[in-house]
Amino acid sequence: MATSNAIIYVGQLGADTFTQSLNGVLYTEDQIGFMADRILWTQGQIGEMADRIVYVIELSQFNTIKAMYMVMSISFLGFDSTMNNMSKYAITVDPVNYIPWL
Repeated sequence: MATSNAIIYVGQLGADTFTQSLNGVLYTEDQIGFMADRILWTQGQIGEMADRIVYVIELSQFNTIKAMYMVMSISFLGFDSTMNNMSKYAITVDPVNYIPWL
């Protein structure tokens, strides 16, 4: 099973930035912004409670769910002064479901 690694930044208003080798945006249940190819979904505004991240969804070009990933590990990396002192975490995700687009 393939594993993806990502780094997330978490501020007081929830998760703001999601970067990985493939382009993506981090969203929360309370703060849905622009649609992107990949979404890291949380159970609401997570703040410092980054362990509440539950899964990552990959969307097709028609904004339908294509793949779902479970967060397997998360570790605190410190605070990033270049990101307004947001908390920085590294996560590892594994795919748990894949829906091929026909």
